[in-house]
Amino acid sequence: MTITPKDEYDPIIPGPNDFLAVSQDDFLANFGQLYNAFARNHVALDDTVLTPGNHTNIELMQQGKGPETSVGEISLYSKMVSDQTNQLFLRYQGGSASGKEVQVTTYQIYPAQNLAWQISYFTFLPGNIIVYFGVGDLPRSPNKNTIFFPPYVMSNVISCYFCAQSNNPAVSPTVTFNKDPFGKIGAANLFNIATGFSYFYLVIGNI
Repeated sequence: MTITPKDEYDPIIPGPNDFLAVSQDDFLANFGQLYNAFARNHVALDDTVLTPGNHTNIELMQQGKGPETSVGEISLYSKMVSDQTNQLFLRYQGGSASGKEVQVTTYQIYPAQNLAWQISYFTFLPGNIIVYFGVGDLPRSPNKNTIFFPPYVMSNVISCYFCAQSNNPAVSPTVTFNKDPFGKIGAANLFNIATGFSYFYLVIGNI
């Protein structure tokens, strides 16, 4: 007899009258699903290096409105803000009424200077960090290999990613960055590129 593994947790396994010899496969599969579910955004329960069960990151589902709070509790949640995007909110402890709601982040995406050969966006992150992203049409770029970063306020590159707009982007480019006389990085030159393709880019830097 072939046992088909279950792909989700079943709360009624094992049943109150099941024999372990009969329900063992389902029982083990259930434990596996609990392990996988808990491992998401947590250190695995059997990790021997880090502290098992600790959070690795937190995902906040978008709320239609901020959840109410009672005395002695606060709420941390994400909510859509008009003319912005999902933002992080904090609601203080309440009482007879909901606690005061505070918008913690003001993250927004801005369209950058219009360039005929490039679609450009940028945003800011805490700590004087700027993020540039978009797509550069290199065949139409002035030097055929240059992507620009308006607004030109970045002084240091933290991380970057460039990828050919292709179904099989096998060529990883070599990248150099251009600084102006004021020390600001305004562009990247891509070498060893896939000829004839546009390139997606993501660049993170300090202001």
